[in-house]
Amino acid sequence: MQLQPFVSEILTPIEDASVNWSSPYTTVARLTLPQQDTASAKGQALCKKAEASVFDPWEALAAHRPLGDVQRARKVVYFVSQQGRGAA
Repeated sequence: MQLQPFVSEILTPIEDASVNWSSPYTTVARLTLPQQDTASAKGQALCKKAEASVFDPWEALAAHRPLGDVQRARKVVYFVSQQGRGAA
C-alpha cells in the first residue's frame, strides 16, 4: 500500500483532482493474503463473511478518512456496492 503525502495547496491540492501530484509515493504497508481453499466448508464460511463485510476507507478513524470531491463521490459508490451485496 502506498500513499502520496500532502505538501501544499499549490503542489498537492485536495479539491482539484485535475492536478497530478508530484510528491513521491511512500510504501506504508504490504498486504499478504494466503491462498484459501474456497471449496472447503471453512473456505465457504470465510467467503460468506468477506461478502458480508464492509471494506472501505470510511471505516477508519475520522482523521484518516479520504478528502476531496472525488473521494466523496467514491463514498456513494462504495455504499451502493455494499447494499447490493447485502453488507450495508
